[in-house]
Amino acid sequence: MPKISVIIPAYNAERTLQETLESVQNQTLADIEIIIINDGSTDRTVDIAQNFADPRVKLFSYENGGVSVARNRGISHATGEFISFVDSDDFWTADKLEAQFNALKDCPEADVAYSWTYFFYEKTGEQVPGHPSFFEGDVYSDLLRENFSNPSRS
Repeated sequence: MPKISVIIPAYNAERTLQETLESVQNQTLADIEIIIINDGSTDRTVDIAQNFADPRVKLFSYENGGVSVARNRGISHATGEFISFVDSDDFWTADKLEAQFNALKDCPEADVAYSWTYFFYEKTGEQVPGHPSFFEGDVYSDLLRENFSNPSRS
């Protein structure tokens, strides 16, 4: 069983999927499975996923159901101890999973780990930090007020 199941919902993601997969593939924590949920794409998303050279990649195709349905479909295929989501147009720093895994390991009473977000403007390449949230401890009520861990925000 892998430590982490990485779930990537992908709908018409041919422009960004390769780079997203490379950022997941290059994680310093390598004990992962990479689950791509093709959510009814009509472009080259499936070809890119099938041709990505990594035995940890698993591709599942469905009719379009939207990103939430795709994430839930990914969970149904996951075998990892933990689950992490990345959208098909997002990229991770190489130590993202390792840092979050270590945070959860160091604090076994924790149920969730999250990290900061940077936004990139495609046309200019400008990098802008997301709105910083400094929550710790029991963050349940904070999470309900400000969904700072929502993968679709980044």
